[in-house]
Amino acid sequence: MNGTIRGSVTRGWPRALRVIAFLGLAVPVPGAHAAETVAVELELTEGGNNYDDPCFWQDPVDQTRVLSCITSKEDGQVECFTLPAGAFFGAAKGFKGKANNCDVDAVRNEMATTDNAREPGVLIHSMPSLELLRKFGDDIDTPNGVCVGHEDGKSLVFVTDQGADDVIVFDSVTGDELRRWEYELKKAEGIACDDDLQRVYVCDDESDARGCKAFTYGGEPVGDEFGISETGSDAEGVTLYRCGSGDGYIVVSDQVNNEYDVFDRQPPFAHRCSFELVAGSDLTDDTDGIDVIQSAAYPGGLFGACDHCNGSKDELDLASWERIAEACGLEVCPLGKVPGSTAAR
Repeated sequence: MNGTIRGSVTRGWPRALRVIAFLGLAVPVPGAHAAETVAVELELTEGGNNYDDPCFWQDPVDQTRVLSCITSKEDGQVECFTLPAGAFFGAAKGFKGKANNCDVDAVRNEMATTDNAREPGVLIHSMPSLELLRKFGDDIDTPNGVCVGHEDGKSLVFVTDQGADDVIVFDSVTGDELRRWEYELKKAEGIACDDDLQRVYVCDDESDARGCKAFTYGGEPVGDEFGISETGSDAEGVTLYRCGSGDGYIVVSDQVNNEYDVFDRQPPFAHRCSFELVAGSDLTDDTDGIDVIQSAAYPGGLFGACDHCNGSKDELDLASWERIAEACGLEVCPLGKVPGSTAAR
């Protein structure tokens, strides 16, 4: 199978329950609440096993050219597809174990991916060649989530270390560890960097009260933990939708309730809505990682989520932010700008 775009089959819940849920009837899932339904526009797969986390790359020269990549944990690679065609482009390799989470450094045109088995660490690949450039962080116990931020002209790689319960910050070029702090959550995988505000958002996917926390790039808490009642089932992935330099939304995937929760970007991080993705009658389920791109190819934004992120023949589901915004009553901010403004974010 080569870069297939197709409708998916019902998986996860028993089919009868999935149909009941899709028709809007009550299904007793702990912590569940009403979610808006958003239609999936593309489903991408190259036969990957245990898809986990997506990330997007935009060509700095031809800004209509986009690659949508997703980690394939059991295959030990990151699979990339061209957009909008959806054709399979190639795979980033060199992992000794499981390619877990990825993020793109738009400044250096590189992709950072965690490898959390056998010989753990962070691999850096060139974009779009997918050539392996370097590896660092061999002393990380269990690297899970990753995001790339920028500070004082440096590219920084933030990694959640499940074994140490820390966020560890590396210089992406030298691989030197710069700092670390305890995230004080039971288990954190999802992490997203916010360069505008110099913050990282970290989410808990294992405790009984699974919320998210915001920290400065130096590790100082920002506001209170948020999303406990909304993502209390399983807060896995987290990403950012920008509206100018300070406003917009934080989106969190709830893996058990098969939905996505949207919060304000600023404290107290108020909950704005919940939505689910559906392709035909098939609910996007078991989502781990998520990502958003706001680019010349998708000025309003494109949202990506892994579908059935726990087995073989998984998919990467894509939906326009415009559809999400319409369903949830949210803003659309072309290219990350404040609506009606000509100023760049």
